[in-house]
Order: sequence, then structure tokens, then C-alpha cells
Amino acid sequence: MYIARQPIFDTEMNVYGYELLYRDDRGSTSFGSADSDRSTATVLGGLFETGIDQIVGDKKAFVNFDQNFLNSESIRLIEPVTLIIEVLEDTVFDDSVISRISELRSLGYKIALDDFEYSEDTCHAENHADMIKFDLILTPLDEIKNQVSRALSQKKILVAEKIEDQDTYLKARKMGFQLFQGYFFSRPKIVAGLKSKKSGKAIYQHLLSELHSEEPSFHRLASIIEKDVDMAYRVVKIGGNNKARDNSIRSILTRMGLSVLERWVSVLMILDLSADKPQEL
Repeated sequence: MYIARQPIFDTEMNVYGYELLYRDDRGSTSFGSADSDRSTATVLGGLFETGIDQIVGDKKAFVNFDQNFLNSESIRLIEPVTLIIEVLEDTVFDDSVISRISELRSLGYKIALDDFEYSEDTCHAENHADMIKFDLILTPLDEIKNQVSRALSQKKILVAEKIEDQDTYLKARKMGFQLFQGYFFSRPKIVAGLKSKKSGKAIYQHLLSELHSEEPSFHRLASIIEKDVDMAYRVVKIGGNNKARDNSIRSILTRMGLSVLERWVSVLMILDLSADKPQEL
């Protein structure tokens, strides 16, 4: 499993951030046949395990979230200063989704509407977004002039994606777009390969049972993890600290805290347990 990144540039051609994409293998030219939950889990897990600095440096990380994963507390594994939440175009913007988006914004996260198209069902969503991404192949510039003007009047940041030639870039910039993405600038490039270290269903059941108990114990959690070599490896990889006197599993878990640990376990569970699921399911 791999994470690829495609740069997003500002008007000065400085890198503003990267859209992070899941790939099944290094030679793939498409971005994963896996379900969207697994794709998002792979990207979040990669950011957390490999290290944000290794993947995006001090730039923004644009990550796609479908309607299901939008409700996951795993989002909070990544700090708001780094993560841009891209809400996918097939999201149904009902009251629960709008409420969740508002909650995430109150925590400091920026919301981008991906491949946005105006309709009766989506027009109210822009009021709850910080950025709007327009796919310039799906919705050419000549067809979205009014939509762009409306978004700019609301102080939204506009991202032009799928730019494939200079003429489209210049027109988008003149129209008022502030951020730009597409093959004209750069194709996605592999930046991280995630080793397939899978843990079984049983360990997740034990961990979640302990985490959801009335008085979770770091001692019991460490004991569960130490029985699974792959899980122990992952914990040491993300939580080990050369400056710390004690890098035992229990000490690492204590430094992580219960909330972060639960979010991380949720991401790994989606990633590991969906890896063996037939693609057609």
C-alpha cells in the first residue's frame, strides 16, 4: 500500500499543500480500488505512523472523507493546523452532516467541498465550507462563472483542480481562483510505502473492550498489545522517543493518552480488517 501526493499551488506558484491519495501498488496509475473508508484510513494511518513531516512537511494535507468516515473521531489524529478535510461530492448534506462539519470547524479544521457542483441539495453546503474545489474537466470554467462569483463574494477559497494546460490555468487565475492543482503542474508521486503489518480481529476486540471499560488500564492495554508482535511494532514506531528514559509499551501508551490511542486503533482496525475483504463487497 502506498500514499501518493499531488501538490496544490498558490498564485505565486508556492506549494500550499498536497492532496494525499491511496495507491494499491507503486506502479498503479489509478488511486485505489479499495473502498473509500480503507483509502482514508490508509492515508491517516500513514500520516500518523510515517510522520507528517515526512509526507507534507509544513504544508497542508488535503485528505478525502466520505460521509461515513466524516463521523470518525480518527480525524483528530491529525492536528487542524495541518489537515484540510475534503468532503466528497457524493455526500448527502443532511442536518447530521452539517452539524458534524460545524463541529469540526469549531475544533479548527478547514473544510473543502470536493468536485463541487451546485444543486438544490448542495447549495446550502457552501455556507459551512472554507474552500470549494472545482473539477475543471467535469465543470469547465465557462459553465461556472456565476458559481465562482458567488463563492468569492462569500470569501471562500477556490481551488481549481484537473488543470491540464496553461490556458486553463491562466483563465482560472483571472477568474479569481486562489489555488491550483492538476497534471499541468505535477502528477501525483509516491511518497510513502506502508508495510503490510496486519493484526487480527481478536486484538481489536480486546483493545476496544478495554478502552470502553469503566476504568481503562494502561497496564492491561500494554499486556494485550505485547502479545501481538505487529501491533507492538506499530506502537513503538509511532510512540518511541529517543529522549525518553522509558520506551516500554506501557510508557508509550501513557504518553499517547486514551483518546489518541482509541482513534489510532480505529484507523488500524478499518485498514487491517478491510484488507482481506473481497473488492466487490
